[in-house]
Amino acid sequence: LEVYLANRSFRDVARRAGLDVCLASFGDGGPIELVGLYNPLLLAGGGRPVPCSLPGRDPRSISLVTGPNSGGKTRLLQAVGLAQLLGQGGFYVAAERADLQPVQGLFVSLIQQETADQSEGRLGRELVRIRTMFDGIRPPALVILDELCSGTNPSEGIEVFSLVLRLLERLGPLAFISTHFLDYARELADDPPVEGLEFLRVEVDADQTSTYQFVPGVAETSLAAVMARRLGVTYAELAEVIDRRLGREAREKFLGPILGGIYNADPEKQSIMTTSPVMREMEAQHGGLFAGALARLRNGRARAKQGAEKRPAFM
Repeated sequence: LEVYLANRSFRDVARRAGLDVCLASFGDGGPIELVGLYNPLLLAGGGRPVPCSLPGRDPRSISLVTGPNSGGKTRLLQAVGLAQLLGQGGFYVAAERADLQPVQGLFVSLIQQETADQSEGRLGRELVRIRTMFDGIRPPALVILDELCSGTNPSEGIEVFSLVLRLLERLGPLAFISTHFLDYARELADDPPVEGLEFLRVEVDADQTSTYQFVPGVAETSLAAVMARRLGVTYAELAEVIDRRLGREAREKFLGPILGGIYNADPEKQSIMTTSPVMREMEAQHGGLFAGALARLRNGRARAKQGAEKRPAFM
């Protein structure tokens, strides 16, 4: 009873935030469709999730999801899994409409936080999860794999990636897989090695910012350089810090090759203000980067407590 009461509380919280909830409908082999889907976990952060929609998909399809870092891919995968779990349990789903198919199993592999007591590295733990999945999964099922094989170099990771795709085709579950192997994803789109392979990419606006919507296709880039500028990781700003603390020689020997590789340009010719003024502003206002980071964190928490409007988070 407490579980159902908690789900009703979630419904009330979502509606107060201007979001829809629904009870899922289940067909007999028809397409899967989610309209106005969002991630209910983001409501706990005090922001307003941005809903998106997934058009009708074959219940045996495999969808590869690509897009920029922090573009909403992981949140989408979480939202799909939660929609299936809540819907099949008879609970309110975080969506305007949810047309689903019943499944016998739900398998989810997400990137885990590193801890000192883990006997395997990131790739090893993922391979164990993959083996566990194929040991126990029975169709119909839902499979969710976040950044498959990203814990190793692409040439070797692609071998395991290809193996997983071929075996999933044999089992026939509904699958969603996110990846940053963009060149490989484009090869798959041009010449699909398995049937039922579909592609979704994060939509970005003219400023190369995620809209938290998903459209057909493969992303052109993961926008790592854009993210680096947003977070203040630019050559000019970090060079200025290193010059003051360690001297120019240390900067030229260590920082130059790293940031020059990120931006594919001569680090000496990059402008501080055009790349990202964030770290310079933090140091100027607070006397240091660490103090500035703490101040930004405290200010963010204070705004959240006061109910200040925040940038929407997917989904």
